[in-house]
Amino acid sequence: MIFLYHNEYIKFYIQNILILNCNNIQPQLIICQIEMINYSNDFQCNVNQNKPLSLIPYPQNLQAKSNCFYNKLLDFTSSSNMIYVDLVQNKDYLYISDLNMRNNNCSLCKDGMIRIKNVDINTPEFNNIILLQLQYGNNKCGSGCLVISQQQDINYPTRRILQYQLYQTRLNIPFTIKLEQSKFFNNTAQNGIIIVSNLSLSVIDGQFIKNTGLDTSGGILFLGSQNHVFQIMTSEISDSIGNEGGALYLGNKTISNTELLQILLSSNQAKSFGQDIVTTPQSLTISLNGGKTLLQTKQITATPRIIQEIVIKPYRILGNNTLQQFITLPSGYKIKDYQFYDEKLKSYIPYNLRFRLLALNNLKQPIGNLQSTYCTIKKRKINIQTDDDILFDDFVQKLQFNTSSQDYYLDDLIISFDPYLSYEYVLQLQFVCSSIQIPIVNDSSPYNIIGYTDNYELRMNIRTFQCQLGESYNSQLGTCNLCDASQSYYSVTIKASKCSVQDDISMKSVKSTLIELRENYWRPYDDNNIVKYCYNFPVNCKGGWIPGDESCAQGHIGALCEQCDLYNIRGSGSFALSGQFQCSSCSDLSLNTLQIFLIITWTLISIVISVKGNVENVDELIIRMKGIKVGFICVYFERVQIAVLMKILTNYLQIVSSIGTFQLNLPPGLKSMFTFSGNPIKSAMNALDCFLVDLSNIQIIYFRNIWFLFMPIYYSTVIFIIYFLLIQLKYMEFKLTLLSTTLIFIFIYVQPDIIGSFISLLSYRKISQVFWVQGNVSYLYLTPVHAKWLLSFVLPVLILFGFLVPLILYLKMSKFKARLNDTFVLRVYGYLYNEYSKVTYYWEIIKICQKELIIIFLTFYEDTIIIKGTIVFLIIFCYDVFSKRFKPYKRVDLNKLDSQSSSVCGFSIVLGMAIYYADQYGNIEILWPFYLLIGLFNLYFLIRLLTLLIIGYLEKLADQIDQIRDYINDKYPIIGVKYPQLQKYLENSKIRSKRVKERFQKLRVYLWKKVEENLKSQRPVTDKNQEIEKKESIQYFKQYCKEYSKELKNDANQSNEHQSKNEKSKKQSVIAPQDIDQEKINISLDIQKINNRQSSKFQQDSNKEKSIKNNKDSYESIPIEIYSVQQINLIADEEESQNNKDDEEQLNSFFEQ
Repeated sequence: MIFLYHNEYIKFYIQNILILNCNNIQPQLIICQIEMINYSNDFQCNVNQNKPLSLIPYPQNLQAKSNCFYNKLLDFTSSSNMIYVDLVQNKDYLYISDLNMRNNNCSLCKDGMIRIKNVDINTPEFNNIILLQLQYGNNKCGSGCLVISQQQDINYPTRRILQYQLYQTRLNIPFTIKLEQSKFFNNTAQNGIIIVSNLSLSVIDGQFIKNTGLDTSGGILFLGSQNHVFQIMTSEISDSIGNEGGALYLGNKTISNTELLQILLSSNQAKSFGQDIVTTPQSLTISLNGGKTLLQTKQITATPRIIQEIVIKPYRILGNNTLQQFITLPSGYKIKDYQFYDEKLKSYIPYNLRFRLLALNNLKQPIGNLQSTYCTIKKRKINIQTDDDILFDDFVQKLQFNTSSQDYYLDDLIISFDPYLSYEYVLQLQFVCSSIQIPIVNDSSPYNIIGYTDNYELRMNIRTFQCQLGESYNSQLGTCNLCDASQSYYSVTIKASKCSVQDDISMKSVKSTLIELRENYWRPYDDNNIVKYCYNFPVNCKGGWIPGDESCAQGHIGALCEQCDLYNIRGSGSFALSGQFQCSSCSDLSLNTLQIFLIITWTLISIVISVKGNVENVDELIIRMKGIKVGFICVYFERVQIAVLMKILTNYLQIVSSIGTFQLNLPPGLKSMFTFSGNPIKSAMNALDCFLVDLSNIQIIYFRNIWFLFMPIYYSTVIFIIYFLLIQLKYMEFKLTLLSTTLIFIFIYVQPDIIGSFISLLSYRKISQVFWVQGNVSYLYLTPVHAKWLLSFVLPVLILFGFLVPLILYLKMSKFKARLNDTFVLRVYGYLYNEYSKVTYYWEIIKICQKELIIIFLTFYEDTIIIKGTIVFLIIFCYDVFSKRFKPYKRVDLNKLDSQSSSVCGFSIVLGMAIYYADQYGNIEILWPFYLLIGLFNLYFLIRLLTLLIIGYLEKLADQIDQIRDYINDKYPIIGVKYPQLQKYLENSKIRSKRVKERFQKLRVYLWKKVEENLKSQRPVTDKNQEIEKKESIQYFKQYCKEYSKELKNDANQSNEHQSKNEKSKKQSVIAPQDIDQEKINISLDIQKINNRQSSKFQQDSNKEKSIKNNKDSYESIPIEIYSVQQINLIADEEESQNNKDDEEQLNSFFEQ
């Protein structure tokens, strides 16, 4: 230890000293030197040297003088410095040069390896301490390698209190300490390699490389008051590590521009703050991640106030791909608590926002240890386009420096700013901090600091996050508030005005962003809180936390889980409809194949029955018309018209099947039966989905409708191929009627299905406030793809099948309305009007329009049961009213049957609505009675209709049945005798028909004579009246046949009973022939009764003429001559054989017209 203590001016020189490899010296000998020493020598310590070596040789006579200080020096021996200098005063001069200290371990030197203290120099007149060409390498220096202080002890910067007042630095004042041309490398110290306290220091041409400061700086630690100046020039500090200030720790001092001063600072590190320099803060910035990343600033103004503003590069935030131009922070939350809700993971992800305001040095590096400083925060809303203040806010917040985080802690700041304001509006935060002191630097070298200013402000423009799931939006405050799930509050919609409350009926539990649904309930998306009951098929909806398809039963997708996962979206395989709202796997194709086969078979059977029946009816009608043309009266016994009955049955099924759409709790099989019976083509298409999905890349919702249009072509092709094959095999003759009837029937048969299917694409269902395609609720309606298909495909087909084709058919019939009985017109268009009267030939078009209207309203109002049911009932009611008014059918029984069909459909619709309403409001007591009534009404009508169809087929199979009857009568004749009531069923139909025809002929001849006699008795016979009598005879005969037919029917029953008494050998039942109005009459009539009625009728001339006029249209074809049916058939057959040769020419004419 070197100790310098004196009472007068001294000069102390230490030069050319090399100290190597000394290890934690414990001083035992103290040398006092009062005189000037100028001595150079080299010393080397042994590794295990414990005693200090003398710095210089000393004579024996100095021993006594040294002892005088011994006791005093004992107080300083604990410092354990390698070089210790005490008490340097104003006129003292300490010069140390060429001191080389390497590989020394002085880690126990708590005051430093070289300690100079008590430098009592207030106003230096010259550089009192000059350190030149020092070299420190690989030393462990204790507190510091070179420690110089004004006082005895140093207050190291565990806390730092800055002085904020402005002051002027005195210029041209000599530095107390001057360090030049020195090099420090690979040294380790506790607080700094060089420590200077309360003294002015100048460092020139210094090198500080790879040094380490464990507690403070890795380079120079300068602690000075206002009057102490630090200057460094042309120096390098690199690769140094410190805790606070990797290169320099200057306390409340700073340095000017490092480039101008030629200071190289590189690769330095600081564990706490001040990567290169710890100085007085000169600016502010913001960090959103706790100081890891600092946002850049730009200077807006320099005078009179320095204003800087945060600038950012456009960036993306979670959940939003749009580039953000401003910092985005939560509104209504503490910034640190904000979390982002990931809709895919169904969980919150901490956003980890750490909003910090940091003070920076001149190198834009964060500075800490700013205790007792604070910042004030103001805010205002501005328009960034005009830079106008929109709203001044009185909000002022004072923020103290946080010693734990070493910054101005803003994590708990709550911002209120509407996230839905127009993007031109931002919230501007303004920060003013007391720690900021910006140096005023001399413009000329040495660029020293001449003063400080604190007139500084930092601004930051921000936007706020839009509200997300689990939050409610307060439009008045512009905040987003988290819903408290513990209080049963949740929000699954964006920008909800308030949190929703859990509905215990449809929900099991809730979280802030999630809903756990009960079974039988469904919702589409995470952000949709409109829960719907799966009314069509509740068991498809399984509930749970996950909405949409994943909440459906296996194989089901779409709204209310009503569709099938045809494209294997859920990964469980492909599924297709096997019943109404039921799905089955496409891997089990046997069921689909069977269903397709049954539907196609039923359709082909329906076509064959109708077409064959119509062909036969047309042929019979043509024969009748041909007989009339050649001047004969046609005695026509009209049979049950199977084709007409099939049309009535088809029309009935298509209308009554609408009950299946009324959301009734019917068994699945019954619902499927309604769909199959009324829409067989649609049912076939459902079964074909598994096959169609692999045929094209077109979405199935459109491709199945394309295939829908192919089905009529397929049915027509099959029928025509079979027909022409039978012609080639000579089993049938070519008939134009078969071709035209087939095409028209298929159109009438499939047209409702086509219209319904395409209307379902045109319309939508609104479920949970989402628009779905009516025909397939797994597809969204409001999409560009769907709009394109609607315009290019759906609308043209609807116009064609719903308007143009019916219009063309009507126009064609109107064109030929005067020639409807012509052979060609009957063959081509007869299926449309055969059963109708001449006036109502267009009635089939009325029925087509009726079904179209029903389909349209059923589709558009599918979910509003009462509305669609009411409209459908009104359509049926109006049709029934007009039907009763116009009586479109020629036959009375068909008019009655059609009216009954309308009545049954209307009653079923009304009862269906009542059942739906009762089910909705819990009126269970009336459900089953109404179900029973629906069943009874429809069962009664179906039985009657099917009975008529069976009778019609029995008439067609009369020859085969007669063979059975003859066999029974021959083998078992006793049956007719023993059971008389069965006799009429065992009688041969040909014998019965022959008997009826003979009786009718006798009756007609008799009536004709009676008419002539009555005419002669009432009017004299003259040449002038002969022609009148002839015409009136014909007209009277026609009138009698009509007016007496009903009453004669009852007389026929009585005559049958009378005849049974006279014929004892065997009882025969008499069946009367049908008259022109299809009522049966019998030959055994009371003639006197007829004469009495005739005389009364002839007395009413005026009524007679009126009646004749009314019936003129129906009976105008009765000829003058009377022939038998056999004679007429012979003549008609001859003409029929001739006309068959011209059928091919008529076919060409049909297509041309």
